[in-house]
Amino acid sequence: MASATDTTRGKVMFFEDFLYDVVADKPEYSVSTDPVPEIVATASDGVVRTTLDVSQSNVGGMGFGTTHWFIPNAAGEGTLSCEFRVRMSVVSSTDGSTFVGFTDAQVDVVSENPFTISGTALTASANPDDAIGFIFHGAATNASWYPVSQNNDAVVIDGVTNVAALDRVPPVATEWQTLRMDIHEGAKVVEFYVDGVFIYRYAGSQAIDDVALTPAWINLEGTDASNVDLDYVYVEKTRLGN
Repeated sequence: MASATDTTRGKVMFFEDFLYDVVADKPEYSVSTDPVPEIVATASDGVVRTTLDVSQSNVGGMGFGTTHWFIPNAAGEGTLSCEFRVRMSVVSSTDGSTFVGFTDAQVDVVSENPFTISGTALTASANPDDAIGFIFHGAATNASWYPVSQNNDAVVIDGVTNVAALDRVPPVATEWQTLRMDIHEGAKVVEFYVDGVFIYRYAGSQAIDDVALTPAWINLEGTDASNVDLDYVYVEKTRLGN
């Protein structure tokens, strides 16, 4: 008898392309209220936008479904991967930030961006407790898309310190960028890519706790006004028991 791994159903997959009229059409998604994500009606192929206002400090974003993704824990459980395509109208030079990846809290209960950067110092926020992905923060020295993780509020992956200078990729105003992350067995090896180009491989202790996770896109307002757009979200994981 063929197992599910012999078919295209051998992976658990989630894909969201925002091909609907308003965010409320997807009540299973958690949404922050200020600034509120809105579907861009005039955008081709589906786009959701968070409009960040001048000199504010609110958190805006979305969590996609319930917290039901888990890191692969044993040999044969494959890889947990996620991919986000994002664009900023203005790249913050001060204190605005954007995070994409997984968290252990739905966005409607997240009171902070999971990480902040000041200069070269990466700090994990108190809410959520566990997160892994990419962070851009305008307050960072050499502000770029940095791989990050926290496990029980403690920083584990610190791309601000460890990504080589030649591998740093900053956001570019008005241009789409694709951010991908592959989490391997026990979250002890994680690989990060920007626009299909490998930028960093983490290998060490467990990067994030073995808890239920949700893919999330979280934006923090700052001094600069900006529109942060999300074109799609894709998540896949090897189906267990095959």
